[in-house]
Amino acid sequence: MGNISAVTDAEFEAQVLKSDKPVLVDFWAEWCGPCRQVAPILEEIAATHGDKVTFLKMNVDENPVTPASYRVTGIPTINVYQGGEVVKTIVGAKPKAAILNELSDFINWSPAPPQHPDGPRSLRSGGRRPLAGSARGRGADDGRRRPDAPRRPRPPLAT
Repeated sequence: MGNISAVTDAEFEAQVLKSDKPVLVDFWAEWCGPCRQVAPILEEIAATHGDKVTFLKMNVDENPVTPASYRVTGIPTINVYQGGEVVKTIVGAKPKAAILNELSDFINWSPAPPQHPDGPRSLRSGGRRPLAGSARGRGADDGRRRPDAPRRPRPPLAT
């Protein structure tokens, strides 16, 4: 992790908990393969969004106190701290898009345009819903009575 600074147990409170802006801390270890996969992704994100979030890393082997106090039991674990509190936790190696999606609240990044309320639109129907009574939709021909439809009169009872 070339351009992401390291933080120690002794510096954690001053650099992370008392920071004015959100701080992302990557808990990692030298022997951790998934940690090595996440490192270049975090460097890319830090290069682009370092003005909005402070990026730090903490080696859990050299600094065991802080990870234990925040119950970091698996690595890589990425915690985002804001106002002295953990506001987001990401556990495990994730692709860049997934990490950006998790951090979108802090870096104001929109992962995808908003979806249509009816879900993905079909190309065949041009995005329209089938009309009532059509072969694809529910209509008068499906044998069900509308709740507001008048009832048919019953035939008289035979005596």
